[in-house]
Amino acid sequence: MVTPVLDISISTYNRGDKIEALVKEILEVQSVKLSVTVVDDKSSDDTIERLSHIKDKRLHVFCNASNKGARGNWYETINRGYGKYVLHLLDRDWIQTEYLQKMIEVLEKEDFGFGYIGGIFSFAESKNEMIERYQAGREALEQFGFVLVHPSGFFVRKEAWDKIPGKEKFFMKEGYGIYPHSYIFALLAAEYDGGMIKCPMINIVTTCAKYKSKFYKHNKQALPYWWTPDAHKMELEALTRYAYGCMDLSKPSLQSVLKFRFHENLFNATVSYQSIAGNLRNAKHYGVGISYIGERELLRININFVWKYIGYIRSNCRKICDLPFVCKLLEIGWKNMKDIMAYK
Repeated sequence: MVTPVLDISISTYNRGDKIEALVKEILEVQSVKLSVTVVDDKSSDDTIERLSHIKDKRLHVFCNASNKGARGNWYETINRGYGKYVLHLLDRDWIQTEYLQKMIEVLEKEDFGFGYIGGIFSFAESKNEMIERYQAGREALEQFGFVLVHPSGFFVRKEAWDKIPGKEKFFMKEGYGIYPHSYIFALLAAEYDGGMIKCPMINIVTTCAKYKSKFYKHNKQALPYWWTPDAHKMELEALTRYAYGCMDLSKPSLQSVLKFRFHENLFNATVSYQSIAGNLRNAKHYGVGISYIGERELLRININFVWKYIGYIRSNCRKICDLPFVCKLLEIGWKNMKDIMAYK
């Protein structure tokens, strides 16, 4: 049997009607270079029954023996992907199938180790091209390492994925943030060229109020929602702890990666926070109320975020906490304050 170039691997839970329609839409593309893998997280609805009626040898369906939760099921889904490349997709999102054939051609030609399909998501400098390649090492780390990005759109060469030791801990254990694939990005970026494919192939929760999020359903530890300042503070400290203590990076590379991730998390904890907190569709999606965050509160968050992170690296990462690095963080913090006051 020919191994497909691209396997679209879909995580699903209790969205039988949505996943059935999504899979049927994808399989309308007649290509032996394409396959679909679905991993159901022990749904209580008719997901498996619906999928069993789809007769296509390119479809592979699995069901977890027990409910693993969102992150755990993401791992199972990527791990069971059946192609040269595995593209991860959540069941509530959608594929614009007219782009699939072109995407397969790109992956055959470019031979990336990993990457993302979508728009620019990093504060690192973009090459401003439709298809961007970032060389393994510092360049790929700056663009991809520990970036918080939606799990729909993450793709990886299966051979590279299989070689990552202990990768399941990022998905199965606490302490690695809400988006564990951000750590996979970092590990792969150190070894493989990464690709950014700026293609509108994936629609991410365009009707999020209709498709309710189940990510925080079992939020026993009262974890903050991903768009809140506390969440970004936790994410930044967790990735810093791992990058500093567990990755063999040079001081310049480590400082460069942390500089970009600091900038992104600070922006998300302030400017983005104000926008998302007041968004009605987002509130309905997560079952929370909307709130208006004023400029004074955002400036307070900005100052606390900057000083607490500088305090964190001074206490825990002394080898990289030199004066030029601290000054760069302060410069980013000051620029973000100006962005807050300019944002309307």
